[in-house]
Amino acid sequence: MDYLEGQKKAGFKVGDCVRIKEKAKENWGVSQTICWTAYMDKTVGEIGKIVAINDFGLYVALERKGIMWYYPYYVLEKLEATTELRKLQGEEEMEKVNVEKEQKPNPIEEVAEELRKVFPYGHPDFIIMTLREMELHSTKNYDYAHGGDPLGNFDRVAKFFSNYPGLDLSKPEVVAAVYMMKQLDAALWLMCQGHEAKVEGIGERMGDVSVYSKIIRLIITTVNELGEEK
Repeated sequence: MDYLEGQKKAGFKVGDCVRIKEKAKENWGVSQTICWTAYMDKTVGEIGKIVAINDFGLYVALERKGIMWYYPYYVLEKLEATTELRKLQGEEEMEKVNVEKEQKPNPIEEVAEELRKVFPYGHPDFIIMTLREMELHSTKNYDYAHGGDPLGNFDRVAKFFSNYPGLDLSKPEVVAAVYMMKQLDAALWLMCQGHEAKVEGIGERMGDVSVYSKIIRLIITTVNELGEEK
């Protein structure tokens, strides 16, 4: 019996609560290509919930927030009741957990599950990582460009530096000045649009401007001192 046939006969379903009971001793999944990693050793004995089932195995979201791995069906033990969870975890807080009740869906995880059907091959965390980057891009773009061009921060800073065509970008102090202007523009955009930042507010941005200003002064001082020594 091949792995996928055994997985189907095991009868696990999405939403099942399981315990990782042991390490896998062999590869599994599509053509036996999925392997157990050293990072997964620490998850033996932990409890989680099956969030997806496909040719890679059973994708389990562990109780520890943010930890998800593919496991072969034969290292998982299905847990039937909340009392069993409390017994295994030894925590009274588990009274708050209702295994039979569906948790509020995570939109990113829902999108990831749909994308896994379209792109089933590759590292199991690649899609989640990509979606998190998209989330970060969206959040930061809200700070930098809300109410305007999504590339506005780059365009405005570029236009500013276009006034100084003789600047040498190979000089560290000029690079630091570019970084400083990026932060200053972000602060000014927050001021003119009047919206609240999601990542870093006006105070934090101006703090960065102050730090970069000092760094520029230190670079120039160091360069001058080295020049005098020569």
